[in-house]
Formats: sequence, structure tokens, C-alpha cells
Amino acid sequence: MILKPNSQGSGMGVTLVENISEYRDTLKKLLNEYGTPILCEEYIQGIDVTVPMLENCLLYTSPSPRDYAAS
Repeated sequence: MILKPNSQGSGMGVTLVENISEYRDTLKKLLNEYGTPILCEEYIQGIDVTVPMLENCLLYTSPSPRDYAAS
């Protein structure tokens, strides 16, 4: 499962948790640090791709440097 603060950008506070103990600890940490609702999402294995757009034009596409499975 992925936990991330609702009020932050795509990478701030994003954490992969693998069990209920990690879930509880991470949820408490994120709530204390960011003070906003925390999103809980199913982890889907793969790469994270950044796709910046400007006025309907694709600027570039690159894999994100973050590898959640390795964290």
C-alpha cells in the first residue's frame, strides 16, 4: 500500500508500507509531519513516469528517479 499526504506534490511524503505495523507507524508520522488527510492507495508495481505539459504540448517524458519497491 502507498501512503501519501493529500496536500503535497507527487513525491513528497510518499511511502510504501508492507504490513499493518508499518501502516500504523507511517500514518502517524505523516499526520504529525503534514497535518493533512493521508491518501491510501493500492501499490501497483511498475515505473513512475513524469509527463509535463504546457498548453497541450508534451515537453518531455522521463521515468521518475524514485523506486518505491527499493525504498
